[in-house]
Amino acid sequence: MNKIIKSALMLLGTVLAISSCTSEYDYDGFAKVSGNQVYFDKDAAVPSIEIDPEGTSFSIALGRAVTTEAITVPLNVTQPENSIFTIPRQASFAAGEATTTIKVTYDPANIVYGNYEDITISLAGDSAAYTTPYGLSSYSFKAGKTAWVDYGTALYREDCVTTFFNAGNPVYEVPLQINTVVDGVYRLVNPYGAAYPANAPEEYDTSKDYYMTIHAEDPDFVYIVGGYTGMDWGYGEFWISSYVDYYLRTGKTVDEVKSEHPELFGTLKDNVITMPARSFLLSMDDYNDGGLYYANNNGLFAIALPGGVIADYAVAATYLGKFISADGSEEIKAGGMFGEDIASAKAFIVQDKLTSETLTAIFNGEVEGYDMELAEIEDDDYTFGGSAFIPMAADAPTGTYTIVVIGYDADGEAQEYDYTEFKYQNPNDSAPTFSPWATGDFTYTVFFTEEDENGEEVPYVDEGLTILRGDSNPNRFKVEHWGYDVDFFFEFQEDGSILVDDQPTGYVHSSYGMVNVRDFVTSSGSTEQGQSSYDAETGTFKFLVNYYVSAGSFGSGVETLVVKSAAVNARLAEAQRNAMAKGAKAVTKKSVKMDRTNVNPLNYTPVLYR
Repeated sequence: MNKIIKSALMLLGTVLAISSCTSEYDYDGFAKVSGNQVYFDKDAAVPSIEIDPEGTSFSIALGRAVTTEAITVPLNVTQPENSIFTIPRQASFAAGEATTTIKVTYDPANIVYGNYEDITISLAGDSAAYTTPYGLSSYSFKAGKTAWVDYGTALYREDCVTTFFNAGNPVYEVPLQINTVVDGVYRLVNPYGAAYPANAPEEYDTSKDYYMTIHAEDPDFVYIVGGYTGMDWGYGEFWISSYVDYYLRTGKTVDEVKSEHPELFGTLKDNVITMPARSFLLSMDDYNDGGLYYANNNGLFAIALPGGVIADYAVAATYLGKFISADGSEEIKAGGMFGEDIASAKAFIVQDKLTSETLTAIFNGEVEGYDMELAEIEDDDYTFGGSAFIPMAADAPTGTYTIVVIGYDADGEAQEYDYTEFKYQNPNDSAPTFSPWATGDFTYTVFFTEEDENGEEVPYVDEGLTILRGDSNPNRFKVEHWGYDVDFFFEFQEDGSILVDDQPTGYVHSSYGMVNVRDFVTSSGSTEQGQSSYDAETGTFKFLVNYYVSAGSFGSGVETLVVKSAAVNARLAEAQRNAMAKGAKAVTKKSVKMDRTNVNPLNYTPVLYR
């Protein structure tokens, strides 16, 4: 789904709450009725009454049709136990009086901020004498005092919806409220309503308010409590909140999350709240069973409170490949892109996946960093690009490594970070060997294409590529000089299908770094939309693949490898049968319910399920 950024904003209507020391709710223009009947006017009733902390009462209006005689009307009142409100059980009309009031009193010392009582006042006694089909015989409302007061507007830079859609990172004004009970707690009002520039009027709920609450009691450990947003772009309602909030919902305390996952908290500095990359979770109810995905992937989420200015400290890490020096030593080239307020940057390499302990060690200076030279680039989201060569130790083990890039401000203080993983093969480790097997023509349809004489995009065909077969594992194959001159690996599975490795294409995108390819089953976690396969009759491998970078997907589709030997095709069919005969466990299947080509998540498999 391609979202179009709208230039015009809709103004969200506000609801007036009436309250004062002795607030009178005047019921003008009562509906015309016949008979001596009493009623609450449905057009004047308000569902929620804000009481005045400096007052002692408010009034509810009551009307009647015939005003000849003085009457006293009995009332039934339903309210909570230990209610702070005292409500009379009758109301009186003087002769000639068409309206009267029910005076509700309270002691302001008993107000509990944020607590609203559900109250119903109804006409009692002889219903025939008091009720009317033209007015309400009872009035239900909430009464209390909010813990929130308006605090102007905040500037909000959005970086959560970008998990799925190319919605950009707009900065827009959102109504802001402050909590009067707890210092340092704020909330945005309807941040994904009419104010969000990417919304159309039919894409958000206007029936109630939706909030994003900012807990900045400790400015060094800020977290966000969100939830449902009221916004739906066709895949179910968006749910957005910080990862810290997720842990709190599991029963952990804030102090426990601080101790276990300090990297998930943001900061409040100079009236600006920023949050680390991937510290948010996002879902859409009808997408992948509501699975939760990482959000704020660019690390651009920011909220500027009144007086604050949002700085552009965006950081994006990229892996730019492995290089061999003249002396035979190996270096990893780490790349990064940065916002306009980043003054310097460093790159780090750590073994295995990034953990909170490793990240803390990096920030504490326990891991060697490498300065990155920054230069201006042409990019809509970033101002600077940079890179650094990092030597790999001769005994560095084969396996997964992580590049961490940190951006610093003009004062040398770390602002944002990002990371990306890559696989490293130590040249001294013995790698599986392959032997030439056949040649074939590979047809690219998704990422590597070309233009015909009319300028139309058409598939690109690599002819005469060498196909090799594993010596120790005859079910595994390698295609040499595939893509941008790299090896392409795939393997027969026990169910007879093919599984393509998750591997680099050799092409380094100028903005996003190395482009990778993987089997669609790997990216989607499902076989519902098909699998890579081998057709023995035609000697054709059909690869259902997905091309992607750390920031998202370039698309998915079927690409083919046609083997140019009947004898080899017969042996391939035998290899397929042998793989199936092993009877090992088949690829895990998990249902998906939508066409993924319309969305672009960072990780196709959710990080969590709600």
